Amino acid sequence: IRDRYKFGDFGGQLDFGTNIGNRMQARIGYLFTHRTIRVETGLPQFPEDDANDAGLTLNAIYDSRDSRFSPTSGLAMALEYAASDDALGADRDWQRAEIGLGLAVPVFGRDVWWVTAAGGSDLDGDLPADRAFTIGGPSSFPGYELGELRVRGYWTVGSSYLWKFKDIAAIRGDALYAGLGLQATRTYDRVDELPGENIYGASLFLRGRTLVGPLTVGIGGTSTDQWSLWVAVGRPIGHGTILERGIFR
Repeated sequence: IRDRYKFGDFGGQLDFGTNIGNRMQARIGYLFTHRTIRVETGLPQFPEDDANDAGLTLNAIYDSRDSRFSPTSGLAMALEYAASDDALGADRDWQRAEIGLGLAVPVFGRDVWWVTAAGGSDLDGDLPADRAFTIGGPSSFPGYELGELRVRGYWTVGSSYLWKFKDIAAIRGDALYAGLGLQATRTYDRVDELPGENIYGASLFLRGRTLVGPLTVGIGGTSTDQWSLWVAVGRPIGHGTILERGIFR
C-alpha cells in the first residue's frame, strides 16, 4: 500500500514588492501557516503533527514570454526563498530555496524548442519532511505521479521539441503542438530514506491553446520503470517544484 498523507493549512501571507520595468517583479513578505499532518493510508514515514510555520519569504520573477501558456518565445525565471523562525512565531526552524528557468525558442517559424532547469535546497538546514520538495507530474517529472517523490534537495534539466501541426485560431495564436521531451534529475536526502539517485525520463505529449482553454495530454516514463498518463484542460494550480508554477507553463 502506498503511503498517503493529508495536509491541512490555515494561515496567510502579506507581501510588499515592486515591479522593475515591464518584465521583473520582486517581493518580500511574512508567512504564517498552521499545518496539520495526517496519515490516510500506509505506514507513516514521518509523524502526524500540528505545527505553526512562520517567517520571511522572498520571491523574484522575470518574464519575457509571448504567452501566459505554451509560449513560443521568451524567457521565464523565478526565485523563491522561505525561512521559518521561532523568533517570528514558528514552532520549528527551517529554510528552503528554489530557482527555476524556462526558455522558449522559435524554430523554422512554426516549431518551438523548450529548455527548463531548476534546483532546490534546504541550505543544510533541518527541513521538515512535510516541507520537502515534491517531484512528479507532467511539469516536474513526467512518469511519476504528482508529488510521488519527496526530497530535501534536487536539480533537474529538461529539453522539449514541439512540432506545430494544427492551427485553431491563428489570429489569437491558438494551435496544437506534438512534443517530445527528455529530462534528467538528481535527488538528495529523500524523505523515504532511500539513497539519492540520477533519474532520466522521456515523454510524448499534445499541448496547446484551444477554443476550450489550455490543453495537455501526454505519457511519460522514467529510467526507474515508472509510467504515467495525464490529461488536463485549463491551467492547473501550482504544485510540487517551482517548474509547476504558472510562469513555466
